Amino acid sequence: MLVPPPGTLVLTPSLASRLGILILIFTGASALGCGDTAPPIRSAPAPQGGSPAPGASQAPSVVAPSDQTSAREPGTNPVPDDGRILWRRPTPEAPPIDSRLVPENSELVVLARPAKLLADTEGAKAWTAAGALGQHAMSAIARAAAGRPAEVGRVVVGVASGPSYGQFKTTLIVEPQASATPPLLPSAFDRLLATSSADSQLSVLVSLPWLLGEGAALFEAQATPALETLRQEIDEEWRCALLSVQLVGVDGPLYWEVRLVGGAGVPERLRGKGLAERASKWADELEQTLSVQPVTPHSAKLLSAAPAMLRAAGRLARVGADDGQTVINGYLPRNALHNLVLVAELLVAEHLETSPSTTPEPASTLTLQQRLDRPISLQLNRESLVTAVTILAETIGVPITINGRDLQLQGITRNQMVSLDARQQTAAETLVEVLRRANPDREAAGASDPRQQLVYVIRDSPPAIILTTRAAARERGEPLPAVFIE
Repeated sequence: MLVPPPGTLVLTPSLASRLGILILIFTGASALGCGDTAPPIRSAPAPQGGSPAPGASQAPSVVAPSDQTSAREPGTNPVPDDGRILWRRPTPEAPPIDSRLVPENSELVVLARPAKLLADTEGAKAWTAAGALGQHAMSAIARAAAGRPAEVGRVVVGVASGPSYGQFKTTLIVEPQASATPPLLPSAFDRLLATSSADSQLSVLVSLPWLLGEGAALFEAQATPALETLRQEIDEEWRCALLSVQLVGVDGPLYWEVRLVGGAGVPERLRGKGLAERASKWADELEQTLSVQPVTPHSAKLLSAAPAMLRAAGRLARVGADDGQTVINGYLPRNALHNLVLVAELLVAEHLETSPSTTPEPASTLTLQQRLDRPISLQLNRESLVTAVTILAETIGVPITINGRDLQLQGITRNQMVSLDARQQTAAETLVEVLRRANPDREAAGASDPRQQLVYVIRDSPPAIILTTRAAARERGEPLPAVFIE
């Protein structure tokens, strides 16, 4: 096992943003139009169970019930396609990824097979299309593997939270070996890894509360629209997600799969259908954005085709339930991989705002404190805490981030409803009032009351406001504004 010295792999905000938007592009493509009958794709694998891959021959040996939505176990008989059943994996006999390969305490994990990707023409194109992210990954792997990244069978990258908010620990391991004892990971990680495929050339595993909370500080402004889209569209109870990508054979199609683990109470397929319905608008939103925002000639041709690419991916997608997880999967033409990666890279390069952002560009040279001291007026009519914060951030021109992980530990959701009619109050007073009204303990007598769990702290570099809990701020030693102190 080769472990690079500290600092060998630095996941900067720019690189993290590229990774985040790439994940969003694949997730959006996977959810669009789920359930449509797929047009044929050349060189699809022959079916053994579940729904055949698009274009595969179908022998009516076993008929899937009309309400069947989970993938079938591999067997000897193909299952006729009813337009709804999940696609069968190209190599269903492949073992799962061993959880003991994952660095302990990781909240974001990337598992890649460089030798397989770089030996494949399409895989090499996709790596090149990743731009700065691909170059940085290549350099880091080369340093850890004595200059031979194309010979590396597997690499694992784990990102964990550091000792204080906004600090992260990144671990890169080349040719990882299973640890003697299972690592400490979120329980949902184990569930997703148990149903993963070791044959996937790229797998990304992430804790969603962390990504949308504390992990958001890892990303720079370009990724804010993508994160805001996820905050608005992803169910509050989603715990973890696993994105897997596999190029089939020498000239077969691209197989992708998204698996999500959520809380109890809502059937997995219904959760998936809800996500698919909301994601069905993403291509239209991107198309509208491209129609009003200028892009460079270098990017224009491919980005103008991006909405159609997402819709085509959606027509090939299926949504269902498998092993207590929501699953969205599908097949695409092989060359879709480098095109989707390049779209993600260009979206970062063009700084397109495809959804509301809580990090607006400063309109003047006012400091953060000066902005908080300015009088504003704000009206909210039963808006969620997330929406209220978004509106407030746009009003005062200050980035505001909700640390979802901190709220989760106190049993607080970001969907607390807030109504407010504030007239000519300072932005700081308005923010405190929003937090008071969203506080789960209605008995709190004021902002300084220890029962006022929702508070905010100020981050200096870059200037931002972080919504957190009193307990979390105390544990990290973060100073609270005077209004929250008795």
